Amino acid sequence: CPDWVTAGATQTYSIYFRPLENPDPFTIAAPWDTYYLARLQLLMDALAARYGSDPDLQMVYVPQQTGNGIEGHFNANTDLSLTTQGINATSWVQCSKQAAHIVAAAFPDKSVAFEVHKVISSHAIPMQIVEEMHAETSGQVGAAMWWLKGTMTEQSGLIDALYTYAGNI
Repeated sequence: CPDWVTAGATQTYSIYFRPLENPDPFTIAAPWDTYYLARLQLLMDALAARYGSDPDLQMVYVPQQTGNGIEGHFNANTDLSLTTQGINATSWVQCSKQAAHIVAAAFPDKSVAFEVHKVISSHAIPMQIVEEMHAETSGQVGAAMWWLKGTMTEQSGLIDALYTYAGNI
């Protein structure tokens, strides 16, 4: 999250990313912060104005305010650290869906990918997001998984849940 977005946010939280390289947590705008969401809207609208009609653009990725700033994981962060800062099933589902709706509205003719990772040790949270977004956007928003590393054992509960997911992966 750029410093200028965090500086304008009224709600922030601290997370770790690659703590061996960066031992101090980063403070970023909370994904439910209205300033952050307004800036995300401006960014998506500007990108859509420039690239929305490009036939080569097939999919748009939903940015999430997590470990590396875009993916949906909280590696190196404890569940307790996240929950004490306001991240729970309700808050994460709500802010993630807001971000996905912003992207989908800006790119109405493009597929939208929401990357799924366990949140607070639960695969139910990301599954709720993609299932509800699939229904609310008539299938425009689907699940994304880039992190398999050639194995089906990492986050196997989430992988198992995706087998019954009706949307695009």
